[in-house]
Amino acid sequence: MNSSHPDPPAGYQKPYEPMTAISWLDLFPGEVGLLVGAVGLFGGLAGVYSDIAAVLEVVRRAATLDSFGVYLSLVGAVGSSILFHEGVHVLAARLLGCDAHIERNGLEPHVRLCGGFLSRRADAMISLAPAVVLTIVGLPLLVVVESAFGVAIVATALVTNVAGSGRDIASVLALRQLPPGSLLYYSDTQLAYEPSPVR
Repeated sequence: MNSSHPDPPAGYQKPYEPMTAISWLDLFPGEVGLLVGAVGLFGGLAGVYSDIAAVLEVVRRAATLDSFGVYLSLVGAVGSSILFHEGVHVLAARLLGCDAHIERNGLEPHVRLCGGFLSRRADAMISLAPAVVLTIVGLPLLVVVESAFGVAIVATALVTNVAGSGRDIASVLALRQLPPGSLLYYSDTQLAYEPSPVR
Protein backbone atom coordinates (compact mmCIF):
# COMPACT_ATOMS: atom_id res chain seq x y z
CA MET A 1 0.00 0.00 0.00
CA ASN A 2 1.25 3.48 -0.94
CA SER A 3 1.25 6.09 1.84
CA SER A 4 -1.32 8.27 0.05
CA HIS A 5 -3.57 5.60 -1.43
CA PRO A 6 -4.30 1.89 -1.19
CA ASP A 7 -3.21 -0.64 -3.76
CA PRO A 8 -5.64 -1.16 -6.64
CA PRO A 9 -8.42 -3.68 -6.04
CA ALA A 10 -8.18 -6.89 -8.08
CA GLY A 11 -8.86 -6.17 -11.73
CA TYR A 12 -7.95 -2.47 -11.53
CA GLN A 13 -4.95 -0.46 -12.74
CA LYS A 14 -2.78 1.86 -10.66
CA PRO A 15 -4.63 5.02 -9.63
CA TYR A 16 -4.18 8.46 -11.13
CA GLU A 17 -5.52 11.90 -10.33
CA PRO A 18 -8.14 12.78 -12.95
CA MET A 19 -7.62 16.15 -14.58
CA THR A 20 -10.76 18.12 -15.27
CA ALA A 21 -11.25 21.42 -17.00
CA ILE A 22 -12.83 24.15 -14.92
CA SER A 23 -16.56 24.11 -15.48
CA TRP A 24 -18.52 27.29 -16.10
CA LEU A 25 -20.61 26.15 -13.09
CA ASP A 26 -17.54 26.72 -10.87
CA LEU A 27 -17.10 30.26 -12.15
CA PHE A 28 -18.96 33.45 -11.25
CA PRO A 29 -21.22 33.49 -14.37
CA GLY A 30 -22.33 29.92 -13.66
CA GLU A 31 -23.09 30.72 -10.03
CA VAL A 32 -25.06 33.81 -11.06
CA GLY A 33 -26.92 31.74 -13.66
CA LEU A 34 -27.89 29.15 -11.05
CA LEU A 35 -28.97 31.90 -8.65
CA VAL A 36 -31.14 33.63 -11.26
CA GLY A 37 -32.63 30.31 -12.37
CA ALA A 38 -33.38 29.28 -8.78
CA VAL A 39 -34.99 32.65 -7.99
CA GLY A 40 -37.12 32.35 -11.13
CA LEU A 41 -38.15 28.77 -10.41
CA PHE A 42 -38.94 29.05 -6.71
CA GLY A 43 -40.21 32.62 -6.97
CA GLY A 44 -42.57 31.52 -9.72
CA LEU A 45 -43.81 28.59 -7.65
CA ALA A 46 -44.26 30.83 -4.63
CA GLY A 47 -46.30 33.18 -6.80
CA VAL A 48 -48.63 30.37 -7.83
CA TYR A 49 -49.45 29.28 -4.27
CA SER A 50 -49.14 32.52 -2.29
CA ASP A 51 -49.42 36.29 -2.52
CA ILE A 52 -46.16 37.09 -4.28
CA ALA A 53 -46.49 40.82 -3.58
CA ALA A 54 -46.57 40.10 0.17
CA VAL A 55 -43.56 37.76 -0.13
CA LEU A 56 -41.60 40.40 -2.08
CA GLU A 57 -42.49 42.95 0.60
CA VAL A 58 -40.92 40.66 3.22
CA VAL A 59 -37.76 40.39 1.11
CA ARG A 60 -37.72 44.17 0.54
CA ARG A 61 -38.00 44.80 4.28
CA ALA A 62 -35.02 42.52 4.89
CA ALA A 63 -32.92 43.97 2.05
CA THR A 64 -33.48 47.57 3.16
CA LEU A 65 -33.14 46.69 6.85
CA ASP A 66 -36.62 48.10 7.56
CA SER A 67 -37.01 45.12 9.86
CA PHE A 68 -33.81 43.80 11.38
CA GLY A 69 -35.69 40.73 12.67
CA VAL A 70 -36.79 39.80 9.14
CA TYR A 71 -33.23 40.40 7.91
CA LEU A 72 -31.80 38.08 10.58
CA SER A 73 -34.44 35.45 9.76
CA LEU A 74 -33.53 35.39 6.06
CA VAL A 75 -29.80 35.32 6.88
CA GLY A 76 -30.57 32.43 9.25
CA ALA A 77 -32.40 30.63 6.43
CA VAL A 78 -29.33 31.04 4.19
CA GLY A 79 -26.94 29.78 6.89
CA SER A 80 -29.19 26.86 7.85
CA SER A 81 -29.57 25.85 4.21
CA ILE A 82 -25.78 25.85 3.73
CA LEU A 83 -25.14 23.75 6.84
CA PHE A 84 -27.98 21.35 6.00
CA HIS A 85 -26.64 21.07 2.42
CA GLU A 86 -23.18 20.08 3.68
CA GLY A 87 -24.67 17.76 6.31
CA VAL A 88 -26.60 15.88 3.62
CA HIS A 89 -23.32 15.42 1.69
CA VAL A 90 -21.74 13.90 4.83
CA LEU A 91 -24.72 11.63 5.51
CA ALA A 92 -24.86 10.41 1.89
CA ALA A 93 -21.10 9.75 1.87
CA ARG A 94 -21.24 7.75 5.08
CA LEU A 95 -24.24 5.75 3.89
CA LEU A 96 -22.28 4.87 0.73
CA GLY A 97 -19.17 3.75 2.63
CA CYS A 98 -16.97 6.81 2.53
CA ASP A 99 -15.81 8.80 5.54
CA ALA A 100 -16.67 12.50 5.36
CA HIS A 101 -16.53 15.58 7.52
CA ILE A 102 -17.19 19.29 7.16
CA GLU A 103 -14.23 21.67 6.91
CA ARG A 104 -14.08 25.42 6.57
CA ASN A 105 -12.50 27.14 3.59
CA GLY A 106 -12.48 30.75 4.75
CA LEU A 107 -16.12 31.41 5.62
CA GLU A 108 -17.39 28.71 3.29
CA PRO A 109 -17.94 25.21 4.69
CA HIS A 110 -17.27 22.26 2.40
CA VAL A 111 -17.19 18.48 2.75
CA ARG A 112 -13.96 16.51 2.68
CA LEU A 113 -14.29 12.88 1.62
CA CYS A 114 -11.82 10.24 2.82
CA GLY A 115 -11.49 6.68 1.57
CA GLY A 116 -14.17 5.13 -0.49
CA PHE A 117 -13.66 3.07 -3.62
CA LEU A 118 -16.86 4.68 -4.83
CA SER A 119 -18.46 3.90 -8.17
CA ARG A 120 -19.19 6.84 -10.45
CA ARG A 121 -22.87 6.46 -9.53
CA ALA A 122 -22.17 6.55 -5.78
CA ASP A 123 -19.93 9.60 -6.20
CA ALA A 124 -22.69 11.35 -8.18
CA MET A 125 -25.26 10.45 -5.50
CA ILE A 126 -23.08 12.07 -2.82
CA SER A 127 -22.69 15.19 -4.95
CA LEU A 128 -26.36 15.59 -5.86
CA ALA A 129 -27.99 14.40 -2.61
CA PRO A 130 -28.39 17.87 -1.04
CA ALA A 131 -29.98 19.44 -4.12
CA VAL A 132 -32.44 16.55 -4.39
CA VAL A 133 -33.22 16.04 -0.68
CA LEU A 134 -33.66 19.70 0.23
CA THR A 135 -35.78 20.37 -2.85
CA ILE A 136 -38.02 17.39 -2.04
CA VAL A 137 -38.43 18.67 1.53
CA GLY A 138 -38.78 22.35 0.60
CA LEU A 139 -41.24 22.23 -2.30
CA PRO A 140 -44.16 20.89 -0.23
CA LEU A 141 -43.39 23.51 2.43
CA LEU A 142 -43.51 26.21 -0.24
CA VAL A 143 -47.05 25.07 -1.05
CA VAL A 144 -48.44 24.53 2.47
CA VAL A 145 -46.92 27.49 4.32
CA GLU A 146 -49.51 30.27 4.34
CA SER A 147 -47.71 33.33 5.71
CA ALA A 148 -45.68 35.55 3.37
CA PHE A 149 -42.87 35.51 5.94
CA GLY A 150 -42.83 31.69 5.99
CA VAL A 151 -42.85 31.48 2.20
CA ALA A 152 -39.94 33.96 2.05
CA ILE A 153 -37.95 31.82 4.52
CA VAL A 154 -38.60 28.56 2.61
CA ALA A 155 -37.92 30.15 -0.79
CA THR A 156 -34.67 31.68 0.51
CA ALA A 157 -33.50 28.28 1.78
CA LEU A 158 -34.42 26.59 -1.54
CA VAL A 159 -32.69 29.27 -3.63
CA THR A 160 -29.56 29.08 -1.46
CA ASN A 161 -29.44 25.29 -1.78
CA VAL A 162 -29.79 25.21 -5.57
CA ALA A 163 -27.57 28.24 -6.17
CA GLY A 164 -24.85 26.56 -4.10
CA SER A 165 -24.97 23.34 -6.11
CA GLY A 166 -22.85 24.51 -9.07
CA ARG A 167 -19.67 22.80 -7.90
CA ASP A 168 -21.65 19.63 -7.14
CA ILE A 169 -23.16 19.55 -10.64
CA ALA A 170 -19.75 20.28 -12.20
CA SER A 171 -18.17 17.35 -10.32
CA VAL A 172 -20.90 15.00 -11.55
CA LEU A 173 -20.42 16.17 -15.14
CA ALA A 174 -16.66 15.57 -14.80
CA LEU A 175 -17.33 11.90 -13.95
CA ARG A 176 -18.33 11.33 -17.59
CA GLN A 177 -14.65 11.32 -18.60
CA LEU A 178 -14.01 8.16 -16.57
CA PRO A 179 -14.67 4.79 -18.19
CA PRO A 180 -17.56 2.67 -16.90
CA GLY A 181 -16.57 0.56 -13.91
CA SER A 182 -14.06 3.12 -12.59
CA LEU A 183 -13.73 3.56 -8.85
CA LEU A 184 -12.95 6.78 -7.00
CA TYR A 185 -10.90 7.00 -3.84
CA TYR A 186 -10.34 10.11 -1.73
CA SER A 187 -7.17 10.86 0.21
CA ASP A 188 -5.48 14.25 -0.18
CA THR A 189 -6.91 14.31 -3.71
CA GLN A 190 -9.45 12.42 -5.76
CA LEU A 191 -7.93 9.29 -7.32
CA ALA A 192 -9.43 7.22 -10.10
CA TYR A 193 -8.94 3.47 -10.49
CA GLU A 194 -9.82 2.22 -13.97
CA PRO A 195 -10.63 -1.42 -14.70
CA SER A 196 -7.73 -3.36 -16.20
CA PRO A 197 -8.12 -4.06 -19.92
CA VAL A 198 -9.67 -7.45 -20.64
CA ARG A 199 -7.20 -9.76 -22.41
